[in-house]
Amino acid sequence: MVYIPGFLVNKVYDSGSLCNTEDGFEFCFVNTMTPLKISGMRDIRLNVDGIDYPAEKIRLFLDDRPLGLGNTELVEPVTFSNNSRLTIRVFGSKLSKGKHTIRISFITNEYGGATLKVSDTLGKKRRVPPFWARVKKTVGSSRVMNSKQLSIEGEL
Repeated sequence: MVYIPGFLVNKVYDSGSLCNTEDGFEFCFVNTMTPLKISGMRDIRLNVDGIDYPAEKIRLFLDDRPLGLGNTELVEPVTFSNNSRLTIRVFGSKLSKGKHTIRISFITNEYGGATLKVSDTLGKKRRVPPFWARVKKTVGSSRVMNSKQLSIEGEL
């Protein structure tokens, strides 16, 4: 099992994403680091506040696209590109408001076993997006389209 330091997990966990849904709860990870490809994932285990959730009740979504889990195994290669969002949706009981500890474990063909452990508070306001996410949103907005062309002159 690979130990992933907390500071790395906190870079990819979308703090404030923990929320109840109509039929359970969900939380998200956002790849803010480097693209990676996973050709197989198996033995997915989820524990929230000491309660284990069976893999049959877990669904994975990459940018709102469902990932096929056959017999609790990822059945197709997946590329987690920069800023892609992995949502883990759990069907069944909802969580109470307040702080929760989430531990998710899995085994990949490329990296072996890994466990990610995070804490999040259900019902708290989402944090402000990271600086570069705000820049990206602004650059794509109409506010920038009305700007004058940038011209830089000089000699090298």
